[in-house]
Amino acid sequence: MKKYFLLATLIGSCICVHGQEKISNANNDKVAYEKIKVEERAAKLVEGISSKVSIDADQKNRIYELALNQVKSEKEIKARYRTQKDKSGLSTELDSNLQNYSEGIKRILTPDQLKTLHEKVKN
Repeated sequence: MKKYFLLATLIGSCICVHGQEKISNANNDKVAYEKIKVEERAAKLVEGISSKVSIDADQKNRIYELALNQVKSEKEIKARYRTQKDKSGLSTELDSNLQNYSEGIKRILTPDQLKTLHEKVKN
């Protein structure tokens, strides 16, 4: 009987430790994501577009600059609202920032590239 009790206790503690590990890893991933540098986030945005659509070097540079500005403004907007109690304008400003980024992408890419990008994003 003692063996079964000991076995049940051991299994229960293993499950608890394993569950805590997953929570800890999730929190570490969130912190790591928040610490990613602005340039790295902009590069990831460009990489995401270039993996779906073939773009030339000039387009890649222009998209990188656009993405860099978008990420910087997003960070500034979030920092500004972090200290305020009323965050009602946050989503509006972020949406406007994202809309400006989307319009910039539309100006940089050709109509065929845009069509391909929209098809690949939908799938």
